[in-house]
Amino acid sequence: MRRNLLLAACAAALLFSCTREEQPLTHPATADPAPEEVYTLVAGFEGSEPSEDPTRTILSLDDATSQASVLWTAGDSFTMVGGSYRATYTTTQSGPYVTFTTPYSVGTPCYSFYPASRFGGRGSVNGEIILIAPVPSQQNAVPGGVENGLNLAVAYSATQTADLTFHNVLSYIRFRISGEAVSSVKSVTFDAGTTVAGDMTVTGIPSGNPSSNFNTNWTPAKEERASKIVLSGDFVAGVDYLIALAPCTVNGFNMLFEDAEGHRIRRHSDKSITFQRSRILDFGTIGIGDAFPTADTGEGLIQYRQATRGQRPVDICVISEGFRTEELPLFTELAENAIGFLFNVEPYKTYKDYFNVYFMKVPSEESGASITDGNGTVTTRRDTYFGAKWGADSYDDMVADMATVFGYVSEHCPEIVAGTHTIDEVPVLMIINDDRYGGINHVYSNGRSYCMAPYTYSGGSMTWNYPEWIPKDDIGPAAGARARTEADLAELGVCEGDWRNTMLHEFGGHCIGRLHDEYWYNSYYSTPVPVGGHSWQVPVGLNITEDRENPTWKAELLDIQDQLVAMDPHYGRIGVFQGAGTEIYNKWRSEKISCMIDNRRYFSAWQRILIVKRILQLAGETYSADAFFAADVTDDPIRDEAANAVMGHTGVDAPRLMPPLPPPVMHP
Repeated sequence: MRRNLLLAACAAALLFSCTREEQPLTHPATADPAPEEVYTLVAGFEGSEPSEDPTRTILSLDDATSQASVLWTAGDSFTMVGGSYRATYTTTQSGPYVTFTTPYSVGTPCYSFYPASRFGGRGSVNGEIILIAPVPSQQNAVPGGVENGLNLAVAYSATQTADLTFHNVLSYIRFRISGEAVSSVKSVTFDAGTTVAGDMTVTGIPSGNPSSNFNTNWTPAKEERASKIVLSGDFVAGVDYLIALAPCTVNGFNMLFEDAEGHRIRRHSDKSITFQRSRILDFGTIGIGDAFPTADTGEGLIQYRQATRGQRPVDICVISEGFRTEELPLFTELAENAIGFLFNVEPYKTYKDYFNVYFMKVPSEESGASITDGNGTVTTRRDTYFGAKWGADSYDDMVADMATVFGYVSEHCPEIVAGTHTIDEVPVLMIINDDRYGGINHVYSNGRSYCMAPYTYSGGSMTWNYPEWIPKDDIGPAAGARARTEADLAELGVCEGDWRNTMLHEFGGHCIGRLHDEYWYNSYYSTPVPVGGHSWQVPVGLNITEDRENPTWKAELLDIQDQLVAMDPHYGRIGVFQGAGTEIYNKWRSEKISCMIDNRRYFSAWQRILIVKRILQLAGETYSADAFFAADVTDDPIRDEAANAVMGHTGVDAPRLMPPLPPPVMHP
């Protein structure tokens, strides 16, 4: 079908361009033609209007009006389902409206899906009819448009013979490429870091404003979920190309341009943007230069971010582990994704201009990491630069050769080499080319710290839950515990993500922020166990307390909570809640849920204060409560940003339910 849908071409303030403001769909007044007979239905599209070119067969973009119009074409088919009825309709006509005839008349509500060839099925969730819209992750490049059949659309009618108005369910990226290297491009990959393709659930169809998500698993899958869409073909400089994707919100993304030999050119943006249904988001012209790199040079240093605030930069070093020389481009891609993810979470997003970020490409002889028996003894050895290792089915013994880690960073971090910083002030993120689950942070009393984050499940989806048992009250252990309920999960939400969420917890929470875990096991201790690290030279774990009456956040939050709530109701979430530091009783935290429990993209108010204090200390600046609260952003994306529900899962598989990772290893 070439539908006569008017799509507004929207501009985004991206890394690549900023050209036009977003425009809504237009709905010109057009009279529907009358049905020719009882069993004839007329199909059109929202915003339809007659066209001067009814035989157009590709998406046509009007640069003057920023609109795209597509028409029905002879041979187009859609599927209609209603009750036990299912049929495929095919037209012999072309134009903005076409007619379909049927010998049947079904007087029940009907749902229609275009194109029939891509229909994924019908189901019901909580009594609501859903249609499955399979969004392909492999698409063919079409100059000026999208591949035939990628204009997925749905319609609702009270009966089988009622006229139809189809509504688009996808979003689109429009871009052009410049540079002499364009003639060598064979594929363009949009790497979103969140699910943008696969079997998508479409709901709300009768309303005329359908919504979609990836919250329902569908078996068998017609299209596997994917966080990348690959557009393949021969490309020409200056020509419009479009990528069809699921509506979603992304927190940074990559555009990867690849030639026939697999050489890549990467363009990155760390912007948060939202792709809306029936919108074209214009990326503008992306320059890729005159030639593809023919090889990776191996070991090297990349400065990814440069500080523009502070008396001195706050340095971060990201090092590769288990990447052979030819795999180092993958490390660079993962490092960009990880740091982009970190700096799209508060308070790092607000304070990101304080940071220098260095990527250190360190080749290993073998891929992956060594495997242990779970107690530190290596059973399968991998020849890697930093000697990373942990158990095949456990991760409590996860460790690397610390002397090599800190020695390498000390020799290559520019500020340490120049003598303005010490290794004790530079948190280190080690990205490991291993698909096992894991993640841990090693921390010293003087501030030295490194975090290990494997590329778990090669970016596949994971989910983490609130603990299964919860104290009955927040006073002490006397009242006992109760089982977690569905109501608890409904209140707090469930975190779904990927390896970057564990990185956020381990690196953003433990390594930089020096926070302790706030989850707990189902263990019982009759007497409080002191929180380790509070009295260290550089304190650790000030986010939890064993003193319920005088928690560490009392003076700065609880004593002024009424004033804070008057500024922002989200500060009403602050309290003193039992369960923290891996113990269900006798340790307390400041909010019910945060990144330090289930790896979500949310640090509590007290955690944000501690992180900002650490950033400003390293930057040579003084913390001011007034300045902090003036800049503070309190939203939890899972609980507060309903529009982000369409983000769905963030990998290629249905999410795996994972246990919490071990607490940080504390070295004197």
